[in-house]
Amino acid sequence: MLDAAPGVAVDYLELRDIGLGPMPLNGSGRLLVAARLGTTRLLDNIAIEIGTFAGTDRPDGYRAILESHWRN
Repeated sequence: MLDAAPGVAVDYLELRDIGLGPMPLNGSGRLLVAARLGTTRLLDNIAIEIGTFAGTDRPDGYRAILESHWRN
């Protein structure tokens, strides 16, 4: 998605554990991104949870969890 945006050059997009080590198969982590928009370098990160969520039988259940993190 970022690669398709005009003028955006992605430096990296990585999923890491909360200590910035390799991401485990499930648990807490961070999604890190760096990109260039013209001469400006953009950096961002967000806390995420990886794994299966019990009681999430709705197709949009996982999306709702991710959206709640974006509001933090």
